[in-house]
Amino acid sequence: MSRDVHGAAQGPQPDTPDPVEIAMREVNAGAPEDSLAAAVLRRHARLIDAQIAGERMGLALKVLTAAVGLVFAVALKKKGTEVINVARPIRGISPLEMPSPTT
Repeated sequence: MSRDVHGAAQGPQPDTPDPVEIAMREVNAGAPEDSLAAAVLRRHARLIDAQIAGERMGLALKVLTAAVGLVFAVALKKKGTEVINVARPIRGISPLEMPSPTT
């Protein structure tokens, strides 16, 4: 058994700095449901749930962004084709033809 800076006896020191691992050992050793170790594990479970929800939200946002980009690209393509089709009869040029400069 070790002693703290004031000389008081302390229990065995954990062999890991990870609080979740320490809490799992305490709960497995029979710590009650209202113990600090059980609370650490409940909070950790909520944190994992929040991280999963965040990952799903990020995926949904990426899919939505791709869909909006695709709709925008299709609309731009259609609008560009309409502009070319309107300009063709007015100027008498084909879509890829440059008009000759007037001098």
